[in-house]
Amino acid sequence: MAKAWLITPTARMHSEYAPLGMAFLASFLHGRGHEVVWDLVGPDAVDGGGIARRARALAPDAVFVSSAPRFYCTCPVPTVEAALAVGRGVREGAPRARLVAIGPIASVRPDVFLEGKDGRFDVVCRGEPEPSAEGVLLAPSVEGCGSVPGASIAGRTGGEAPYADLASLPPPARDLLPMESFVFESHFARRTTAIQASRGCPFACTFCFINRDDAYANLNAGKKFRTRSPEQIVAEVSGLKARYGIDGLFFEDSEFVVHRKHAEGVAEALARSHPDVRWSAHIRATSVDREMLSLLHRAGCREIFFGVESGNAALLESTRKGVTLESITEAFRLTREAEIRSTASFVLGLPGETPATVEETIRFARRLKPDHASFHIFAPYEGTRLHGEAVAAGRIE
Repeated sequence: MAKAWLITPTARMHSEYAPLGMAFLASFLHGRGHEVVWDLVGPDAVDGGGIARRARALAPDAVFVSSAPRFYCTCPVPTVEAALAVGRGVREGAPRARLVAIGPIASVRPDVFLEGKDGRFDVVCRGEPEPSAEGVLLAPSVEGCGSVPGASIAGRTGGEAPYADLASLPPPARDLLPMESFVFESHFARRTTAIQASRGCPFACTFCFINRDDAYANLNAGKKFRTRSPEQIVAEVSGLKARYGIDGLFFEDSEFVVHRKHAEGVAEALARSHPDVRWSAHIRATSVDREMLSLLHRAGCREIFFGVESGNAALLESTRKGVTLESITEAFRLTREAEIRSTASFVLGLPGETPATVEETIRFARRLKPDHASFHIFAPYEGTRLHGEAVAAGRIE
């Protein structure tokens, strides 16, 4: 048995987005018999010697530091500078501990952590950390980590790791979290928290970090859609209700209805076992119809988050999202009829955006009449198709 110290640098300690990626890793390692300690490190605690003192007290065998609080989302918020600062503190307090970077940003740019002047991590676990973390934890040396599938060391990259088998993973280790920081009051429930029923997305939106433009695309959640069973979801919800008084859920799945039969199974299981729980989910406009929306409402769904992106037809088509302004309009109409609230998310600044197309998007948002609307500035995440196009066009280095 080894001691693993998991560290999540975070921009703020209170958020509806619980770091479920790290919570799954914690439960996986604990289930394999290892001692697991997990710290959330806010911006005020990164420097000042606190990390070094904590490292000396814990004396861990390996320290896993995340490069973004959330792993499996369209737009992970990078915490690279904080992760590097944490790494320096660990080196000071526990110089013999194996220092490992995980998460989506480290997966894309392992060189920053392994070779940069402020990096000097020993290992990067690329993609989902569960398939490679234990091998890295138990390898006899840093050099031996280079042979672990999914792991990179300075000057050497191991083979690709398989996708994580969600059905075999234990539920996320929420008991290691300061859970009250990740419980919030939503418009549909008094105590709401995040949950995950699936990973991966087969669609190919050009701006999305989940499904990067490479053959394997497993540096976040990847193309391969995998699910947890309805029984696993029901059992987790039972625990959340009993231990934390949870009555609302926010499904963090990139797209809840990728596989219609699975979505129906989860919805029907929730309707049978937890009819008092209300929830929200991300769903594509082309995935909803009256039948599906009726089932979702009966199962407790009270809000759907739609990625609309743009109100300009040409810009929308350029994202390769596979939806049209007409299909989006129909989805919002049917959602209103089903008495489910809607959130419309837009991206401003896509390549080709002009003041005129921004105005089109604003007018389209008004016509949709969503209950909520959010507008986000386009971020060219490295490895996405739009990042490659921006580099080729000389817009960014």
